[in-house]
Amino acid sequence: MHIHLAELQLLTRRQFPLDQAGTVTGFDSAAGGTAAPLPVPGEGKSLEKYEEGWKDTFQVAAGEWITVAGHFTGATGEFMYHCHILDHEDEGMMRPFVVHPPEVGRFHVHRGASHGGGH
Repeated sequence: MHIHLAELQLLTRRQFPLDQAGTVTGFDSAAGGTAAPLPVPGEGKSLEKYEEGWKDTFQVAAGEWITVAGHFTGATGEFMYHCHILDHEDEGMMRPFVVHPPEVGRFHVHRGASHGGGH
């Protein structure tokens, strides 16, 4: 994954359970999704030495969930992240996100909450 206009550090790398076909358990390939939200995967695995430090691109294997932390130096607004494999990008592996000034953070009511825990 490539995250535009940011420097980030990889914090965790976790793996969803995969079935024999190498698909995330609970994911329906024919439907292109899941019938219910997937649970957050368990404990993460150790990061490799080369994964340490500030980066803007991360390798993500099938069924992996990564957590990153970073900062946008002086930039706010709409940004995007996407996969560098063009077939994946063409199929929608590209999403927008919004960076707001730190002053706006105190008004964010979901601080620290995951989307899996309700809104």
